Amino acid sequence: MAIMFFHFLLQDIDSVQSDCSWLMRLPSTFKGLAGLTPSAVALANDEIRAVYYHEQTVAVVDLGPRNELHDCNIIEVYEPSEATEVLRNLSVTLQPQAVSFSEITRLMQQCELLERLRVEATSTLPTNALSRGTRIAASSITLFSGILPGTKWCGTGDIAENYHDLGDLPYIDRCCRNHDLCPIKVRAQQTRYNLTNYSLYTKSHCTCDKALYQCLKAANHPTANLMGQIYFNIVKVPCIEDIGKNRYPSSDPLRKFVPVKRVY
Repeated sequence: MAIMFFHFLLQDIDSVQSDCSWLMRLPSTFKGLAGLTPSAVALANDEIRAVYYHEQTVAVVDLGPRNELHDCNIIEVYEPSEATEVLRNLSVTLQPQAVSFSEITRLMQQCELLERLRVEATSTLPTNALSRGTRIAASSITLFSGILPGTKWCGTGDIAENYHDLGDLPYIDRCCRNHDLCPIKVRAQQTRYNLTNYSLYTKSHCTCDKALYQCLKAANHPTANLMGQIYFNIVKVPCIEDIGKNRYPSSDPLRKFVPVKRVY
């Protein structure tokens, strides 16, 4: 099943659009460890659920009879103890499978596209339909939380209730959400991969930073530009780069922090 599924992942991204019958499904609400059980969301008769993981990211996906992607939940498991707990819970009825960094990031891109298509197919309320007072109140809350107005994932941490919880600017928020869930990162003031991050912000794998840059550019919105300028031009967040394999097969790959690679 995994071979067939990842063959699907490597197909052209437009192939996700071939079947829109699933777009009206309500998303499930996994986030982190809270309430995470294999039976949290019921499956349709012709669906199967699969679990894939790499480093700090676990993906729970529902697949249709033709191997098409029906639903995604991406879970961050930064601490090894969190990963162990999540995978143990899911292993009650499922068989989590380890995948490569490139495979899990490709899957995350497919999940982002799936959600974008779902939103486009079901959205009837324009973003400017909210009252001015509601927008101002929401903006104040996000500003005090260190989050850019209109988003729930762009800033210092997130204020989302679950993986599918996005702000009024979802096409920007999805960029930040995928970056927050990067499988390889070192949080502020912590050590991982024999790297100590002495800064006040998380440092992510350079591949995740590149994806964030491209996603924000594609959004072509003032808020996206502000986020990009803060991250790449002002703070100039370094990223994590692979520099080769450890001579011991059981050890982690060698990695290092490198200066920001691009100007927004």
